[in-house]
Amino acid sequence: MPHKKRVHEKPKNMKKTMRQLLSYMAPYKWGFLIGIVCAVASVAIAVIGPKITGDIITEIANGFMNKVQGIGGIDFDAIQKTCAILLAIYAFSAGMEYAQSFIMATVSNKIGYRLRREMSEKIDRLPFSYFDTHSRGDVISRFTNDIDTMVQSLNQSLASMISNVVRIVGYLWMML
Repeated sequence: MPHKKRVHEKPKNMKKTMRQLLSYMAPYKWGFLIGIVCAVASVAIAVIGPKITGDIITEIANGFMNKVQGIGGIDFDAIQKTCAILLAIYAFSAGMEYAQSFIMATVSNKIGYRLRREMSEKIDRLPFSYFDTHSRGDVISRFTNDIDTMVQSLNQSLASMISNVVRIVGYLWMML
């Protein structure tokens, strides 16, 4: 018997579906908010990095020109301090990115756990006659795949989208 290709159905009532999804996310709104704040902080701080790198290059170029003109040299102490600041900025940005990833993974997995638990309870309430026409494994497989897809989307797409929007705004701000 050939394997049937699954047809992806769109929700009949998108507003109702989104309200249900948001109701599942509501108990974790503070986790999402903290994750979003960490993502914004990580990207905002990382966007400052190229400006500081530019300051280091400017200091080297000015010091080189001073050396060529014979009126001074490169101020390695200032460059060292600026590099230490740059390192601290990138370390803090990486820490915020890690925190954001950890929080978003934790929250999305808790939502997935709740959905799986409710799915199991729903399957347990189905009448035996339902399983005469549908195999239990097929039903569980469909639920599990859909829940895993949703959890993965919440974990990766939401945080990535927020980070990328902040990154674009930050780079435009730094360029202008």
